[in-house]
Amino acid sequence: MTTIIPELTDAQLADLPSQAEAKVYRALRDGLPRDFVVFFQVGWILRREEEQAKDGETDFVVCHPNLGY
Repeated sequence: MTTIIPELTDAQLADLPSQAEAKVYRALRDGLPRDFVVFFQVGWILRREEEQAKDGETDFVVCHPNLGY
């Protein structure tokens, strides 16, 4: 089983607004080998000099020490 951050319980997954995200969370957590690390609901900010900063969220970032992200 892979490491997924944050680690959510089944009750917390059931409370997510998007059950599609919960389904992918479980599939990644249970289906990937141990050497993967998955980050869930990663916030980001994009700032360009000619524009105002924009923020958003990436649902999943899948990382592997040899394969990258």
